[in-house]
Amino acid sequence: MEIREAISKPPITIDKDANLSHALEIMKKNNISRLIVIENGKLVGIITEIDIAKKLGSSKAGKVSSERLHVSAAMTEKPITISLNSSISEVAQLMLEHRISGLPVMDNDKIVGIITRSDLIKACVDNTQPIEQIMTKNPATVSASTRAVHARRILLDRKISRLPVVEEGKLIGIVTEEDFAKYMGAFKKVVPDRFKYSRIRKLLVEDIMTQNVQSVKQSATVGEVAKLMLDYSFSGVPIVDKDDRIIGIVTKTDLLKSIAQKS
Repeated sequence: MEIREAISKPPITIDKDANLSHALEIMKKNNISRLIVIENGKLVGIITEIDIAKKLGSSKAGKVSSERLHVSAAMTEKPITISLNSSISEVAQLMLEHRISGLPVMDNDKIVGIITRSDLIKACVDNTQPIEQIMTKNPATVSASTRAVHARRILLDRKISRLPVVEEGKLIGIVTEEDFAKYMGAFKKVVPDRFKYSRIRKLLVEDIMTQNVQSVKQSATVGEVAKLMLDYSFSGVPIVDKDDRIIGIVTKTDLLKSIAQKS
């Protein structure tokens, strides 16, 4: 598979002076999690749902509405880019090395698209390797009664993007950085400023987690999991044993590693 075949195009952009609320609306409308940021038509940054979640959840910005914060306050400036001549393996290695999930694709000085981890894992759908060989074993988990701010701290400290929610060892949901971004964006629109900080501190994981999460048995293959992630736009899939107890998780990062190792 070549970069030209893999990239998402045309690229969806946003001006650096737009507000974060508008950025979230564009992401939701287009079912994407990142936007290329421009100024006068030129690339100046990239912004993701996770960037927005971090900004809205920070103690400094915690009391500020998403409508009052600009994209430029949360974006990554001068993002790493790739050319149309880059190889799939080079892109996978670059994403792993810099812990990034999307790269603008340039043709000279022109933005022609963006390539994401989802675009790359299309190369995994024919992989018959057992999923147990690449999954992250014994993942960090939380309970539904865990405070949301504590769960988010685990995500930040461990540099992960999702936490399975368990009850007596069994999977009952999942909470992600995207969940925080979406909830915080809506939350800050309806809660008066003077109550926002205290209300955020009282939120529980059960208030924002996704329930009825689809899991995969440990007997599945890498290709089966990759296809499931592509079909349902999953960024991670919990792996369970025959008794439905969680034993691991597979993320796009795990799949990228398998691509890089075969290069």
